[in-house]
Amino acid sequence: MINFQFGTFESDMPGWFDWFSLLISLFVSVISIYGGYKISNVIYNREKEDREIEDKKLDLAGFNLFKNSIEQLNSAVKNQEEDILKYIEKQDFSLTFHQNVNVDFLQFIDAKKIYLILGLEHEEKINSLFKRLYLLSDFRISLRNEVRTYIKRYNELEKEFYSYRELLYLEYFRLCNTRSLSVKIENNKKMWNFDVKDIFMNEYSKLINQILSNTEIIENNALKSRDKLVSEFVVKISEISGKFIPEDIDAIYINNLANKVNAAYIDMNEITKSHLKAMKSYSDNLNITSAKIELFLK
Repeated sequence: MINFQFGTFESDMPGWFDWFSLLISLFVSVISIYGGYKISNVIYNREKEDREIEDKKLDLAGFNLFKNSIEQLNSAVKNQEEDILKYIEKQDFSLTFHQNVNVDFLQFIDAKKIYLILGLEHEEKINSLFKRLYLLSDFRISLRNEVRTYIKRYNELEKEFYSYRELLYLEYFRLCNTRSLSVKIENNKKMWNFDVKDIFMNEYSKLINQILSNTEIIENNALKSRDKLVSEFVVKISEISGKFIPEDIDAIYINNLANKVNAAYIDMNEITKSHLKAMKSYSDNLNITSAKIELFLK
């Protein structure tokens, strides 16, 4: 039989020094763990405080950026409003578009941070501002489309209106050459003579002479008043020619042409009224937006 026992039981029992060493080791371990915990906790809290301070700085920087952006926007809004009002007054088809009237900066703004910085007691003011800002998101495109659509349609109608020149010159001279009995020159002017039975051409010719000698309508071959041209010439030649329909083919053509000119002029005025009303609406919206921005910045 093999005996694996070495020494005695008493000799294998730990002594007081062993117990003391063990306790010291345990104590040191506990102190180390606790100390490590406290140190890591202090470091964590300090880093947390640093992060909070840094976050507050970033939030404040973002808020200041937002304020700076809406200040610049307000300046552009005021300039655009002023130019729209000038456009309405002059009606010269020339409007300056301010590119800075945009709210692209909103995509970089956290709206929640604005509420947190200012406080919920300013919720209504903030809501009102953001509502106006978001309405500007498609402002430039909308404004350009309004102006372009108007100018395009106005130019189309104006081209039809300019057919008055045919009534005043081209068609009149064509009829003079085909329907007059004779022509003579008096005071450097050609005087056409028509058959007394040709009432249409006699009245047409008389009206032409009246218009060309009226300096309130035409002066130095330049048109001075569209309103008077239409009321004193276009409408009247339509009435004169209408009396000879349907028996006079030339009167039919002149009447149709005069009606087109008159209709074009009426439409030009109507679309201009609608356009100016729309432009005034754009101006009013900009004015309200500017007021909301300035209220927010107070």
